[in-house]
Amino acid sequence: EKAFFNMGMAYHGKGDYPMAITSYEKAKNIKPNTIPLPQLDLHMGVTYYAKGDLEKAVHHFKASSRRPVLR
Repeated sequence: EKAFFNMGMAYHGKGDYPMAITSYEKAKNIKPNTIPLPQLDLHMGVTYYAKGDLEKAVHHFKASSRRPVLR
């Protein structure tokens, strides 16, 4: 899932927000997950915000603050 997470960050950096979201979703769905879910939700929120989808951005920002960081 780290590869998908890194791909998401790369796509975000290039401004390809739909591909970034797809990559983050793939990273989030892999089990067991070694990337903390709050970190994934935070990055997804930032990407949705950059895309202009404020409703989904707020959803992911709230989710990132509710989840404990487990390592």
